[in-house]
Amino acid sequence: MDHVFVALGSQWDTRGGLLIRAANRILRRRARVTLQPLIDPSVDMSTTEQRMNLVHLAEQVLAYRVPGDFVEFGTFTGESAFILAKVLLDNGSNKVFHCYDSFEHSIGENRPPKEVLRRRFEQGALPFPELHEGRFEDTVPAELPARIAFMNIDCGWGGPPDEHSRIVEHLLRHAWPRLSPGGILLMTDYCDPDRHPPDGTNPGVKMACDRFFGASVKPGQLWGGGYTQGYLRKPLDGD
Repeated sequence: MDHVFVALGSQWDTRGGLLIRAANRILRRRARVTLQPLIDPSVDMSTTEQRMNLVHLAEQVLAYRVPGDFVEFGTFTGESAFILAKVLLDNGSNKVFHCYDSFEHSIGENRPPKEVLRRRFEQGALPFPELHEGRFEDTVPAELPARIAFMNIDCGWGGPPDEHSRIVEHLLRHAWPRLSPGGILLMTDYCDPDRHPPDGTNPGVKMACDRFFGASVKPGQLWGGGYTQGYLRKPLDGD
């Protein structure tokens, strides 16, 4: 029997408190079940399943030797950036990792996200990414690398869908042409309600994709533990 994960609501302490740890100690002895708290969107930027998807897709790009650098739009405190940097390090890759964010919004108790990001990388002994601080309209395309192998768009902030859509479309317009054939675009907030029940993500990502790619291109949709992700692999030359 495969290991079973059971998601629990916020009353079980969304930061993984004593109650969950105590219950898991008992469950591990009696069954292959682990209790996992639901994410708190105001603090947690991704689910366990989304992070697993991130690892698998990033490693595919490296395995197939797709030329170009790694880029992430919407780094914030570096939850996913840490994972991508670890994938690059573990695979001995010399690709440059570019992270774009305004770092304008603080998190609990007014903690600056850039300080949390830096501390996260220091504690993990990972090389710090190339930071591009500022609004996307100012840093993109001015500070984009010439070629991209993998890009993660994760710039949702809970704002109006139309505004979110405009930002994502701006990123697609400038970054997609630089994505190498075989490269992968991952969109953390993508959800197609025709193929998956609507989740808590902002619909602006799909709105931007529909306008930019047209009806003929449908991103693949990955299950992310209640929050889906969309992805596209850029066709090889001649496909």
